[in-house]
Amino acid sequence: MSLRGLLCGYYGCGNLGDEAVLGGIVNSWAQQFGDSNGLVALSGAPASTETSHGIRAVPRMDVRAVRAAIAETDVAVSGGGSLFQDATSVRSLLYYAGYLWLARRMGRPAVIYAQGVGPLRRPLSRTITAAAFRTAALVTVRDVESAELVRRIGGAAARLEVTADPAFALPERPQTEPSGGLAVLALRTWGSVRTPADAAESVRAVRAEGLHRVALLAMHAGEDETLAREAAALAGDGCFVAQVPDVGSALGLVRCADLVVAMRLHALVFAVMSATPVVALSYDPKVKSFMSSARLSAYCTEEFDSARVQALCKSALVAAPEIRRLQIARSVELRRDALRTAALVAEVVAR
Repeated sequence: MSLRGLLCGYYGCGNLGDEAVLGGIVNSWAQQFGDSNGLVALSGAPASTETSHGIRAVPRMDVRAVRAAIAETDVAVSGGGSLFQDATSVRSLLYYAGYLWLARRMGRPAVIYAQGVGPLRRPLSRTITAAAFRTAALVTVRDVESAELVRRIGGAAARLEVTADPAFALPERPQTEPSGGLAVLALRTWGSVRTPADAAESVRAVRAEGLHRVALLAMHAGEDETLAREAAALAGDGCFVAQVPDVGSALGLVRCADLVVAMRLHALVFAVMSATPVVALSYDPKVKSFMSSARLSAYCTEEFDSARVQALCKSALVAAPEIRRLQIARSVELRRDALRTAALVAEVVAR
């Protein structure tokens, strides 16, 4: 059956992770409902979203357009990513809560679609999130830690399910062999990585393990590109900023690598999907949660100094065959769980 769904997330804002989430939801929807023609996304760049994902999009900050889109939909979907968190600001949290409240006020069922929830450091953030989630007919989250947080703050709807990050439901691609000697680093400004010099130290740590070609992957165009460009200049020959205009290009790069070292969550997701050994620099609880769900906690650290990074890179490269086997098996499971989210939506709407 075809189903009209309105997707609200951080789409069209230059973040490859959120574009991967949207792509996974679109593919899941098509598999579950026969096509994705009924999907509409709220986007920061509607024309780009329509071209990239083949669905209709409306401006996310145009209240009149958002209201009209809600009026035309069968289900309001709060979709993927880390929308309900206050590490960046409470203002964005209010936006996503407001969408759910408006949908319910207009008589449309609302669902939370495979989100990572938190951190919620402020009491006000927890109150807003719990109230918004209680309006939903279905809450699905991408990890156990998010489910525990939702229950703890009193935000569990009539049904709360743990599925998987929607990016795992992207169309499958054939496996490729590493090109040899390439590492991909996806860094951001956070914690002890504050300057290009700090990022260049991470590059040197990777090079010390024999990976002389280092591609710096800017997952968020607005935040990561300057850091990557200046770090590459400091690191010198063999280090370059990867040109990845879309999710497919980023996945292609990761599939060619011997190792991924990343702070950005969806760079880690891409590595697991691609069966590429990975080292995670956990700047946020969601990174640690993902590595736990991927059964790769041994390759996750909250210490970003070069000695620690180099030691983990060495361990991951030594264990590469075993890690690849684990990632292939785990990707199958996570893909199944990601696709299941759309099936849960179908059950709720059919009631």
